[in-house]
Amino acid sequence: NVFELCLVLLGVIDSQPIEVIPGSKEGNLLGPATALRVLRVVRIVRLFRVLRMFRELRLLVQGLLFAFQLLFWALLMVLLILYVAAILLTRWVKNRIEEDLSMGLDPNRYVDKAKFPDFALEEYFATVPKCLFSLFQVVTLDA
Repeated sequence: NVFELCLVLLGVIDSQPIEVIPGSKEGNLLGPATALRVLRVVRIVRLFRVLRMFRELRLLVQGLLFAFQLLFWALLMVLLILYVAAILLTRWVKNRIEEDLSMGLDPNRYVDKAKFPDFALEEYFATVPKCLFSLFQVVTLDA
């Protein structure tokens, strides 16, 4: 593009010391160096005009960033609910196991031993992290 070539050449000339350019003086604001700077501003304005054409792309990227922000808060809310449920369930299971053991009963008496021979409440629900992991598996349909 001829216009771009002229702007580049004028930029090279503009980068030279002001004393080398004939007709310009240090106090002269309307000299050739100032004209070159104005042309450089015109080039930047032209660049902004091109960027306006990408308005739809910018809106799409903003929408994706907003969606990721919403997903983050939704995930945080689910994890908070699971954490509270894990605390309550761990306390309930521990109390249940202690009551069953004090009465001489098997804490796992409600588990079908034919389907789950190795199941034990303590293995999945004895601590908050174990309970949280078990609840996460149930919510994500992993187990």
